[in-house]
Amino acid sequence: MAIIYVGKTSRLYGKTVFEILANLRHFGKGRILERISLTQKYGKKSFYVVKDPRPQMDKELVHGYLYCDFYYKEQRVPGLTELLTYRHDYRLIPKHLEEEYLEIIQKAPILGEETPKKVLPRYYSLPPVMAEVLNRRNFLRPPCLYIKGLTKESYGYDSESLIKKEIPYVYKFNQLEELLMRVAEEGEKIEPPKPRITCERLMPKEDTQ
Repeated sequence: MAIIYVGKTSRLYGKTVFEILANLRHFGKGRILERISLTQKYGKKSFYVVKDPRPQMDKELVHGYLYCDFYYKEQRVPGLTELLTYRHDYRLIPKHLEEEYLEIIQKAPILGEETPKKVLPRYYSLPPVMAEVLNRRNFLRPPCLYIKGLTKESYGYDSESLIKKEIPYVYKFNQLEELLMRVAEEGEKIEPPKPRITCERLMPKEDTQ
């Protein structure tokens, strides 16, 4: 009888960290754990060196704290990183395979200091209809209920920004994203992102002439 799988397949198929470390001496302090999903997604090794394991020894071996040195795509993340201990996404690197990872550790550049950051746009382009509405409306003529209390200190833009069509992006970076990205400075020009075209018939055709 054929087996029929229902639903989406999971991209996580490893073990939780304490399922692995609970079987090791000193809870695996100094050993290397690889993050399977990140390594498969980017093609470069992402792994952790265990520094300070603090398991709660619950029945499922899920809860606790684990602080490690994190190497993201073979780049060193400064400081200690706290792992998400409940994800089934880790595998232990055997001792006889650690040499390759130790070479990466010795040569790894520091993320955010020795590696360039991705520059994100400061302002976004207005949709055509919104741009036309702004062109037809005089925002500086009092009284104007639409911009009451609108200041750069509170919202990042004001009525003058609306007239110039300079509406800033609002980014919320986590600890890793702060090392990978930065917002463009005032007046700094960056290349616009390429549109994602998923339909083949809409792809630009090569000129054969």
